[in-house]
Amino acid sequence: MKSTKFLPMAVSFILATGIFLPVWTPLKAASPAKPIELSYACHQPPVGPVSVMFSKGWAQDVEKATGGGVKVTIHWSQTLGKTVEQYNTAVKGVADVTWGYQAWSPGRFPLTSGLELPFLFPSGVAASRATWEMYFTSKYLKPEYTDVKVLGLSAMDPKNIFLAKKPVHRLEDLKGMKIRCQGIVETKTVESFGAVPVAMMITEVYTALERGTVDGTLIATAPINTFRFDRVLKYATEVSVGCGTFFLVMNRKTWDSLPSDIQKKIDEVSGSRISETGGKSFDIESAEAWKLLAEHGVERYRLPPEEFKRWKEAVAPIYDWWVADMQAKGLPGKEVLSEILRLSEKYLK
Repeated sequence: MKSTKFLPMAVSFILATGIFLPVWTPLKAASPAKPIELSYACHQPPVGPVSVMFSKGWAQDVEKATGGGVKVTIHWSQTLGKTVEQYNTAVKGVADVTWGYQAWSPGRFPLTSGLELPFLFPSGVAASRATWEMYFTSKYLKPEYTDVKVLGLSAMDPKNIFLAKKPVHRLEDLKGMKIRCQGIVETKTVESFGAVPVAMMITEVYTALERGTVDGTLIATAPINTFRFDRVLKYATEVSVGCGTFFLVMNRKTWDSLPSDIQKKIDEVSGSRISETGGKSFDIESAEAWKLLAEHGVERYRLPPEEFKRWKEAVAPIYDWWVADMQAKGLPGKEVLSEILRLSEKYLK
C-alpha cells in the first residue's frame, strides 16, 4: 500500500502558491461566419434560358466564387419592383441587385441608346460583346451609371415585327399599322417604316394584341416564350432590326459596404463574362421561341434581299437624327456613333 503522508502537504502547497494543473475541457468548434445576403429583383418568372442562365447563373457563380460568403436571393416576377422600376429599385436600395431594360427609363441613358440603332449586330452575343466593350473601354457610357455599380451590360437578340391579324411582306404593308414599341430609337424605327408607333410596356402587349389596340409589336423574339405571345400572334416578319440593351446593376451603397475580397470575387464572375452570358441566353431563348411559334402555326416571313435593302434604306436617316439629338443635348453623339460603328464592324465578323 502506497504512503499518503505527503498528500496533505502537497495540497497545502498548491493552495498557497496558486499553482493549479490545467483542467481538460472539450474544444468548441468556431461558429461559421454568417454569409452576406444580397436581394436580387427579377421582373421575369424563374423559367427559360434568360432566367436560368443569366439570373440564376450569376447568383450561383457569386455564391461559389465567394465560397458561400455571399448568398443571393432572387425575387421573381416583379415582387420587388415593377418592370419599369427596375433601375430605380437598385438605385433606391429596394433590392441590392436588379436587371432590366434601359428603354424602361426614357431619357436616362441617351448615349447607351445608340447601341440600339438599326442593323448594327446580328445576334445577342455580338451586341453584348460590343455593349460591354463600349462601357468598359471608353469614357462615354460610364457617366450614365454613376449611381450604381455596373455588374454587366448585355443585349437582346435582334428585334422583329410580330403581327396579330395581317402579314407584312413589303414596307408598304406597314403603312398606317399601329406597332407597339418602346424607347426613342424603336419609336423612330417604327416611324421610318411608315407605321404608327404606340409606346407600351411589354406586360401590356398580350392584351393589346388580343383586343386589337395594336396591330403588332416590334420586339426581340426571346420574350415570346416568357409572355406567351404565341397565343395571340399569326404572322412574323423577320427583320433583325436592332438589339435592345439591358443592365445588371447593384446598389452603390451595398457595393461599397462589401469587403474588398468579396468585391473582387464578384467582379470575377461579372463584367464581360455575365454580359456575354446574357446575350447568349437571349439567343438560345430566341431559337426556342421560333420553334414555339412554328408549332402554333405562326407564319415566319424572311424579307428577300432586295426588299431587305429597302428597309435598311428607310431607316438610314435615323443615324443622322440620333447624332443631332445627342449634340442638342450637349452630348458627343458624333464620337459615340463612330465608336459604335467600329464595334459593329468588329462584331459582324
